Amino acid sequence: MARKARKSPGSDERDVTKEGPEVAPDQSVTATDADVAAQAPDAEEQKAAEMATVPAADLERLKSEKDDYYDRLLRLRAEFENYKKRVQREFDSFRKYAAEDVVLEILPVLDSFERALSNLPEGVNDGFREGVEIIYRQLSEALDKIGLVPMDVVGKKFDPNIHDALTGVQSEEHDEGTVVDEFLKGYTLFDKVVRHAKVSVSSGQGEDEGDRN
Repeated sequence: MARKARKSPGSDERDVTKEGPEVAPDQSVTATDADVAAQAPDAEEQKAAEMATVPAADLERLKSEKDDYYDRLLRLRAEFENYKKRVQREFDSFRKYAAEDVVLEILPVLDSFERALSNLPEGVNDGFREGVEIIYRQLSEALDKIGLVPMDVVGKKFDPNIHDALTGVQSEEHDEGTVVDEFLKGYTLFDKVVRHAKVSVSSGQGEDEGDRN
């Protein structure tokens, strides 16, 4: 009976496992950015290709809509700019004349100080007079800081926009229509008249005795 031959311990044993091809360590299995960019279609070319597939009628309609939207945008922008300017003007005007009501309440007090100073009796205590003058000056300076300015009207041409004529007087020194005297001082707050000046106006020279006879 035949015996199977035994492999000697030193004999080489072959690995029956089939191995795949080896990959070189310096080879990359992923695509580089350059490869992706080369494969991706150009954006402009893609857009042109898409536009080429749009029917001519639809293309004209889209262009018309685009022009219409752009025109609306321009008009809205112009309207918004005008709105901002109008709001700014209103705000500036409000800030400028916000003190008008307060000024009108204080003016009678200022008038009283002026009448008191012009009618102080002779021999009045100098300290009292000086105290009234200081208060009047402080009040005038405070009103001046907020834009209140007294009018200079005597000798000026009568203007119904800033003057109230209480009476007409004959005057040889003033031409007809000239303010002769001021009964109540007028004021402006910046460029706005807040109180008209109460005045008398010259009616011209009166007739002498020879003319009347």
